[in-house]
Amino acid sequence: MSTPGRLSGLLLPLFSLRSRTDFGIGDFGAMDGLFAWMKAARQRLLMVLPL
Repeated sequence: MSTPGRLSGLLLPLFSLRSRTDFGIGDFGAMDGLFAWMKAARQRLLMVLPL
């Protein structure tokens, strides 16, 4: 069995995902911008802490 190699990514609480329309509490709507940033930064894994 071969190993897939190393992965890198982020572990974030939901309230740290901020956008202009989230009223300061963070929400899943901000993930589009985060995914664009992760792709540019070559990050492949996103973990969100439980609510």
